[in-house]
Amino acid sequence: MFRLPAFAFLPRFAIPAMRRRATSHEPALRPVEADDAAAMQAFVETLSAASRRRRFHAGVQRCSTAFAQALCRADGVRTLVLVAVVPMADSGGTRVVGEARCVTDTDDDAAAEFAVAIADDWQGRGVAARLLAELAARALPRGVRWFHGDVLEDNDPMRALMHKLGFAAAERAPEPGLVRFEAGTDALRTVSVQRTRGKPRHDALSLQLI
Repeated sequence: MFRLPAFAFLPRFAIPAMRRRATSHEPALRPVEADDAAAMQAFVETLSAASRRRRFHAGVQRCSTAFAQALCRADGVRTLVLVAVVPMADSGGTRVVGEARCVTDTDDDAAAEFAVAIADDWQGRGVAARLLAELAARALPRGVRWFHGDVLEDNDPMRALMHKLGFAAAERAPEPGLVRFEAGTDALRTVSVQRTRGKPRHDALSLQLI
């Protein structure tokens, strides 16, 4: 069952946003902001049932305002959250098309659990790989040397992406139905991201933060 992560209630810690502008072909990546709550709510609720299951390991039906606000809180030290955004031509606002986060382990400051999810219509374009690389680049200076995450055993596309990015599968599963993947942040931050338009979708990561 998905549990609302405790890190969601930590105060925000301001970190500089990336200056690259979003385009219709390439989302901009930046730290999440409190004002992103409405866009985050829309992002979660428009994910397909399969993508929500892969992200939350549960049948999440909707995203409440409180839950969306919690997803947009991060202290910038133990918890980092990035969003991929694109402009909305009809309103002049921005749409969240991806989110990635990591939470430092309580018993090991050098390791962090990560999660990432991509809007269904943006899957297969390399956004997940970009988010993970940027997340690793920001986590490394904070002393995080390793990322780890649990992937649903039946999520073949995500397992393929993990291997492609250099993640290694642990020999022992954390629990039945899951596969734990690990990678060093130093190597991950320099991953070469190539567009995969027309290829199988690999961007809906099946992770649950606890």
